Amino acid sequence: MNMCGIVNAFISIKHKEIDPNNCKPFSTWGDFPEDWQWYGFWFGAPFGLIFFYVVVVLPAFMMDALVAQILALDENVNPVRNLLHFISAQPVLWMYNICEFYSIVKVAIYGKAVCGHKASEKHALAGKKEADKDDLVEPLITPV
Repeated sequence: MNMCGIVNAFISIKHKEIDPNNCKPFSTWGDFPEDWQWYGFWFGAPFGLIFFYVVVVLPAFMMDALVAQILALDENVNPVRNLLHFISAQPVLWMYNICEFYSIVKVAIYGKAVCGHKASEKHALAGKKEADKDDLVEPLITPV
């Protein structure tokens, strides 16, 4: 007998219509209708978006406003601009994650030789157009 059975036994003392032998709560969990995948898309996705904006983006915007008040900064940002930044927060984070994933895959394939910040080197700042032969790196994994 588990805890649920014990609770049902105590409840059945007062409520005679509840039979502890036949009462099986949560027994229908996992019995999805045939078109269950649409429930996840139409109901899960909007709630996931709302959760993301309420839990991640909204606190970040609130902290930004709070820090601006604490530091006595005079920020005159148009509310429309703030709204556009609020809405575009998730696509921006997606693009950032895609760039990070690309760089991790690139390091995994080519190795540590591709690490570095080439954009801030002197010849890159001077506008050098062609890459040196030394800058080209052979991949560690050769295609089959």
